[in-house]
Amino acid sequence: MKGFIVRNSYKARRGTSVAAAALSFALVAPLAQPVAFAQETAAAVDGADATVDDAVKDKKVPNAIYTKGGWRDYGGYHGYAYINKDGRHDDLSANNEPLKGNVIYLQYVTGKNEVSPVFYTLTDSEGRFSFDLTRKVTDRVGAPAFNLAGASKFKVRVWGENPDENKYSVVAAGDMNSGRYTTRLNRVQESWNFTAGPAGSRITNGRFVLEEKPAQVDWLAKPESEWTRALDGQTGEPTVDGQFPDYGKYGAFRSAGAAPNWSMVWWENGEDAGSLPGYYKYQPGQGDRAAGGVEVVASYLNDEVAREIDAWKEANKGYTAEQERANQERIIKAYQDEHGVGSHIAETVVTETKADGTIYLPFKGTYGQSRTQENQTAQISNKLAKGDFGTVAKDFMPDNGASRRAAFGDGLINQTKKRHINTDYMYVYPKIEGRDVKNSAFPMNMFQDFNKFGSVWAGQAMDGLQFPLMSAQPIFDIPEYNSYDNKGRAGSKVTTKAAGLMPNADYAIRWYATDPAGNQTELEGKECIVKSDEKGVLPSCDFQAPEDLKETTVYTAAVVTVDPASKKMSDRWEIADSFTAVVPEQLPLGSAGEEYPDNNVADLFKQLPDNLAENSKPQYSADKLPDGLEIDPETGKITGTPTKPGTTEVTVTREVEVMVDKYVGVTDENGDPVWENPDEEDPAQRIQKTEKSTVAEKQYEEVVTKITVTDTPLQDGVVGEPYEQEVKPEGFDKLPQGFEIEEGSLKVEGLPDGLTFENGKITGTPTTPVEASEEKPNVTVTYTLVDQNGEKHEQTDIVPLAVKSQADAYDPKGQDQTVEPGEKPKPEDSIANKEDLPDGTEYEWKEEPNTDEPGDKQGKVVVTYPDGSKEEVDVTIHVTQDPTSVDESGKKAVDPTDDKQDTGVKIVNPDEETKVSAKDEDSKDIPAEIDENGNVHVTPGEDVDGPITVVIEDPDLPGGKVEVEVPVNGHEKGKDDNGSDTKPEAPKTTVDESGKQPVDPSDEKQDTGVKVNNKDGDTKVIAKDEDGKDIPAEIDENGNVHVTPGTDVDGPITLTIEDPDLPGGKVEVEVEVKGHEKDRDDNGSDTKPEAPKTTVDETGAKPVDPTDEKQDTGVKV
Repeated sequence: MKGFIVRNSYKARRGTSVAAAALSFALVAPLAQPVAFAQETAAAVDGADATVDDAVKDKKVPNAIYTKGGWRDYGGYHGYAYINKDGRHDDLSANNEPLKGNVIYLQYVTGKNEVSPVFYTLTDSEGRFSFDLTRKVTDRVGAPAFNLAGASKFKVRVWGENPDENKYSVVAAGDMNSGRYTTRLNRVQESWNFTAGPAGSRITNGRFVLEEKPAQVDWLAKPESEWTRALDGQTGEPTVDGQFPDYGKYGAFRSAGAAPNWSMVWWENGEDAGSLPGYYKYQPGQGDRAAGGVEVVASYLNDEVAREIDAWKEANKGYTAEQERANQERIIKAYQDEHGVGSHIAETVVTETKADGTIYLPFKGTYGQSRTQENQTAQISNKLAKGDFGTVAKDFMPDNGASRRAAFGDGLINQTKKRHINTDYMYVYPKIEGRDVKNSAFPMNMFQDFNKFGSVWAGQAMDGLQFPLMSAQPIFDIPEYNSYDNKGRAGSKVTTKAAGLMPNADYAIRWYATDPAGNQTELEGKECIVKSDEKGVLPSCDFQAPEDLKETTVYTAAVVTVDPASKKMSDRWEIADSFTAVVPEQLPLGSAGEEYPDNNVADLFKQLPDNLAENSKPQYSADKLPDGLEIDPETGKITGTPTKPGTTEVTVTREVEVMVDKYVGVTDENGDPVWENPDEEDPAQRIQKTEKSTVAEKQYEEVVTKITVTDTPLQDGVVGEPYEQEVKPEGFDKLPQGFEIEEGSLKVEGLPDGLTFENGKITGTPTTPVEASEEKPNVTVTYTLVDQNGEKHEQTDIVPLAVKSQADAYDPKGQDQTVEPGEKPKPEDSIANKEDLPDGTEYEWKEEPNTDEPGDKQGKVVVTYPDGSKEEVDVTIHVTQDPTSVDESGKKAVDPTDDKQDTGVKIVNPDEETKVSAKDEDSKDIPAEIDENGNVHVTPGEDVDGPITVVIEDPDLPGGKVEVEVPVNGHEKGKDDNGSDTKPEAPKTTVDESGKQPVDPSDEKQDTGVKVNNKDGDTKVIAKDEDGKDIPAEIDENGNVHVTPGTDVDGPITLTIEDPDLPGGKVEVEVEVKGHEKDRDDNGSDTKPEAPKTTVDETGAKPVDPTDEKQDTGVKV
């Protein structure tokens, strides 16, 4: 049985005990890419590099794994990172500026095509970087071994973080394959040592090189309005294709021949093995594609400025490139200040690349043999006229019909005026946005010598400059799953994301599968032939892991180029990403309620590492164990009794402590960092010294398993009643990842009397009660489970099937019944759910309740079932007294007096719940009462408006109440018998301010002259001065409004009289104060210090006791 461990003994009573070995997966960082795609967070790394990791939390690949090696140590990768300041990007020139503390990334693919996680390191103060990729590093993160020996397909790619993407282009990353994978047989820059053993597996001479992006300053070309473009000879407008007529090679910058050749613009993708590392070449076989329609801009300095820079150089021997740039800028600025913007440049000419990426860009030239010589030696005719020297010719061709060769060359001395180009002070660049560019001879934003990297031939014929458009940081990602902490499963669906590639180019995404043994095969028919868009983005190549996956498999997607002519896919991987589809292997099958079978998960792990820390012992843990199970942290055994069926994926982790060599930061006696470059003024450029140290570190390894707990639930039976139950074991998943029951294997034993099993069902009629429970099961169900490989697993569930008596099976519900005194209640009427009980059930009183007297009587109903079982039900019998009723047969009229009078209405059997009330036609309450004999009496009153409505309320009455209309002598219904409808309306309240008069600012009460007419209980008055202060105010018995202003009043005073009769409910009257003026501070209140505000301090709040004593709350006002 492949992949299973068979145990021979176990304590459980359910099922066989078959254990499945599980594949082992270490905690590995994801196959991340340097992109802004969403990434999972990497697991924290214990140990000494934590401080280094913290220092670069914002790195582009957040889950990359930090490692640092010694310079040129075996088992690693080593290289240089710098900003190139000379023509050749590979030259370790003293002019180069080292990148300090810069993040460099590395990823590799083994000879078995296992893709590693992404590692990163930091450059030192000299710009050097070293990755330690020995087994002690790769093993602790579960990465495949970095072993170059015997692995001809081993691939490595290196890239880094650009400290300023707006300023710098990445022109080399790792080798010369634009951050793509290189191999031992397909490399240019790197040196590979693939010797077996400890003195091997080392790659050196790697690079991460930046150059300044073109035209970052405004003095490298004339203003665009002054650029020389190819013009149509008839219209005078720029030509459609931007191309100049072919004036020949002299005095022109051009491609040397048909593509591929020198002087081109192209999309760079890779270099042939063994190419020279000093420059890039156009190589379609490596996926390079010509870039047509790209503007190329070329300028050179005029003679006067060139001579001034020459003089500075002569006076400053040993200058650096940066010093020359600073003095160029100084000289040019001064010249422009005097002569105008762009005046320092002789010519700026622009052309467009042809469809094949080639260039032809002619200059008119500056008159003179050179900037220091006016005419050629021995020249006797066609000399320069006065004022010609140092000026730009007006046309591309000589005006006397001579050739450009005669104008720019040293031969043909007397044919025409001599012209020259200051090729040692030129700046040429492709005008393109958003792309990194290797700007050939012009890595710095300054005027440089064309001949340093290109070629200037006789007659100033120029060629040999390359302008590869770089994509040194391509990105590729499978966002849904990875191979470290978010693995997929059988049937998992994924997409791909790819960007940063050549625009509008043909690519393919190829899918591969790698089995646990490391064997990789390409998945035919799963590849996607795609074209990148104008931004270099590829559409997704969707993929789904098979539903019937039988073993854990790593699926890898690789981006390759496609030849646009043959449509053949390249075998060279540009970039790749992977995800793991896990098939958790089965641990022993368990059964709900039974002790879990014997197992030993510890045996499923690899051997313990040989670098264990002293006294370190493995510790085991498991997540998502089924309820009732636990793992022994010392032995890794899973024990317990599962409580419910189901299939659970369980990840078991083994933790050990190991000793590893790591580079850690050096600190002084105060704990402060010790710097490699302590004299560096910029703190961000300081690099902390590191030293190798052996430290303890926790190492984790995981085993992904699956535990299936089965059960076969059976419903209880009832004696004497038909039973039918389909037997359906549960808890296991369906095929292909689960099981199916082998046909004919299902058996049931131990059934209660009267029941049989046949054709998958239990049927019959139980004859005898049987006790059974989860603790005491009585039925054995056996069956054979078959997995997708055809392997069989015998399984047993021992489950309860109880048979209850009818008394135990049914639950009769008692209900109250109400009878009149002396009435005999029926026992069956006290059972609420008789319809739920079996036919033939009988009911009788255990002791018949006595119903002679009113009140609640308790009783017991004996329920006897057809099987003879019995049970008793407690019930309540309500014996009611005679109900309350109203007898209005003797109703009679009453007089409109203040005497209490009998209405003739009688209440029969009144009780404490009986109530009476009365109202007349005006809805006025009329006093009413019930005497001891039930007679209803009322006291109408002399102002009654009859008739009177008497309301008797009692629960026994229909609807809970009865209304009786009682006549009043001399009154007629609907008539105003008491004159209430014609009584005169009370006079309205009004305010008269015609006599209003000023008051004095004193403490005496004074009449305001304002009078309130017809004041009543609803009339109120308030007063406030201009400060909003309340002023005492009152209305006397005659309606006169008085106020007491006070000496500190701020007049005038506003009276507010409120009454429902007034318009809007109130009237405001302004009363003047003598000597005061409105809106003036008459009492100095505006300058008085504000009184302190009332505040509440609850900082001392404390609880109080629940007593009647006065207590301090701790709150202070």
